[in-house]
Amino acid sequence: MTTINNLSIEQMREIVSKAPSNAESYQCGYYFRESPQFMFHNGFHDQWNLTDNDGLYFKAAGFHPVRIDDLRTAIAKHDTTDHVTDIRNHVSPSTLVWDLASGEDWTVEAERHG
Repeated sequence: MTTINNLSIEQMREIVSKAPSNAESYQCGYYFRESPQFMFHNGFHDQWNLTDNDGLYFKAAGFHPVRIDDLRTAIAKHDTTDHVTDIRNHVSPSTLVWDLASGEDWTVEAERHG
């Protein structure tokens, strides 16, 4: 079963980039659309394939595709995520922090290390 949680961002990008323009979902190498009727696409040929039984073969085999729109959303969120979540990870331990709002006059002598 294909889920967003077990796809890398690169795999998501590849699935979305190869998706036919009217694909609604993806699972195991196939693109699907269910409206106006159930159809599948292998991603290589130009045409969609109809099924005689409204996708019963896929549904009986465990049809839980990931929605293409969900992949697009996950990619967009990944591209806008702020990866600097804690400034303490990016500031030297010897950095001095001043509370300028206190109005106090601060005089500091630098320590020499090493």
